[in-house]
Amino acid sequence: MATGTASHKWDGSTNGVGPSDAGLSRKLPVWFIFNPESEYVPVEGKDDETDGGSARSPGIDVRCDKVDSYGVPGCVLTQYVPEYQMDAARYPAAAAHLWMVQNKSGIKGLGAIDKPLTYRPDADNGRVNSTWTKKKIRSRVCGYYGGTRTDGYVPTKGFVPHPKTYLHPDFRPQVPLPNPDKVNCDEVPFASAYESVGLPASAGGKNPAGKAGGGECIQTVSAKVDDGSEHLLDDTRYDAPTFREKCGRSSMSGYVNQGAMNKYGNEFLAQMRVIDGDAFAVDPGNLWFKGCNTGAANLICEMKKP
Repeated sequence: MATGTASHKWDGSTNGVGPSDAGLSRKLPVWFIFNPESEYVPVEGKDDETDGGSARSPGIDVRCDKVDSYGVPGCVLTQYVPEYQMDAARYPAAAAHLWMVQNKSGIKGLGAIDKPLTYRPDADNGRVNSTWTKKKIRSRVCGYYGGTRTDGYVPTKGFVPHPKTYLHPDFRPQVPLPNPDKVNCDEVPFASAYESVGLPASAGGKNPAGKAGGGECIQTVSAKVDDGSEHLLDDTRYDAPTFREKCGRSSMSGYVNQGAMNKYGNEFLAQMRVIDGDAFAVDPGNLWFKGCNTGAANLICEMKKP
């Protein structure tokens, strides 16, 4: 084994100017050029030294950025895939929804370390050069139905809050959010990923939905059942899932939906310096679902504390 140390001092220069992530960052690849030589106890008639010739180590991809919202400038190794850990104990409904899409859908495995998502900043602050804002992407997935019907059949395109959604007023976070708790549309993959079904291919979307948008997702509701416990259930107002869908859309408590991802936007992205196009993973709390059989035709699963 050969070891080496490389020291670099970034002069603060970037590939361009802001506000885009591409303009506020610069790649600084690192590798080692070396000439391996070895000495050994000579065999009769042989030299006691070998020269392996010059060689080059595998590259290490370093990237530095000056993205304003992340505070002071910093650098990362982009070959490392950071993973966001969802709090499954506090937000089991959000964890169950993400786990279901990751493990029993047409995009099985997406969001894991070996099949990560691709981060996309919101276009409304100029970090990505596009007219597709997060609000616009979400509207294609979670566009609300404007009619009065709340039970029975609902339109396949629009999202209709389920009347049995389990709200959690006790979860009110210490940040400005609606009071009281309101039903949210929880979509997977997230609107902050290029894999969101709401982002068309023409705008760089890697997993665009068809004409029905979010109506093509697995439709669920986080509801309270008779014994008072919370279950993620099939929303029977829509077509039954085939589990070939490439997204999930769930009627869920706003405090649960936003609380589960609060540290993602407020801490994780900045700490890991995740910028436009970076890979990242999300663990919904896989150990809680260890005993679940995703090969069964009907997915019936109990979350258990590991």
